[in-house]
Amino acid sequence: MAPKRSDSRPGLSSDRRVYRPEQAALKDCGRATYVTATDTEALEAFVLLSHLEGIVPALESAHAIAYAVRLASTMRPDQFIIVNLSGRGDKDVDEVARLLDIREDVVVAPGGCPM
Repeated sequence: MAPKRSDSRPGLSSDRRVYRPEQAALKDCGRATYVTATDTEALEAFVLLSHLEGIVPALESAHAIAYAVRLASTMRPDQFIIVNLSGRGDKDVDEVARLLDIREDVVVAPGGCPM
């Protein structure tokens, strides 16, 4: 029997809380910590990174950016975060527009205000 797929439901997440054996071993020995970000946080991060840096992240990467933004608020100014972005966000633009209810005929100015 094939494993159940969780990516058929509407929304962003594909519920990736299943660890590979290597990931579980790293977690068990304390060398890795796995964290989450909500779909709403990921959408906000998608818009933020696109607006501030001109980088359109994949939705999977947007979840990582969302957590990095949350983590950054707890850090000192002399500390750094490195986030590896994988994938291309151009494939997700239509889904983000649908989720944010953005119409094609509306031009959004910097700061998120319609022009």
